[in-house]
Amino acid sequence: MVTTRKKRVAMTEKLKKDVFMACVVRVSREILPYGSFKAVGETHKIHPRTVANLWYSTLKQISGYQPNTPLDPVSLLANVPETAFTTKFENSGRNPKHDRDMLLQEIKNIDPTARRTIRSLAGAVGIPVMTIWRMKQSKKLKVHTMALKPKLNDEK
Repeated sequence: MVTTRKKRVAMTEKLKKDVFMACVVRVSREILPYGSFKAVGETHKIHPRTVANLWYSTLKQISGYQPNTPLDPVSLLANVPETAFTTKFENSGRNPKHDRDMLLQEIKNIDPTARRTIRSLAGAVGIPVMTIWRMKQSKKLKVHTMALKPKLNDEK
């Protein structure tokens, strides 16, 4: 039997807030009742484990919350930080091996004839060609073509 996997739902900020609010609404007698994650997951079409992960990660971000203590819905909503539901990842990924600003200074000091192509520029600076190409893609380096031909003169 072949099973097909369900597509993942993109967890937007609005969806995260809605799921957390649905869990907060279900809090009764200062606890979250059994089966709440499954019920909220079914209404929002996401896995119950995803609901649980969102619930517990948001509770950890609330200042003054202690695990295994009674839940108060009003204080939960009042103390949720603004950044609890963000989907933007900053400072993610590998740090660059070469300092881009330092490379730009080195490139400016190289003779223009030695930096006509990406390959010759990379060889003159001593860094990989892909690093130069990525700098060009990120608009840190600008392609410059020279209209003047210094080796041509009127004497010939």
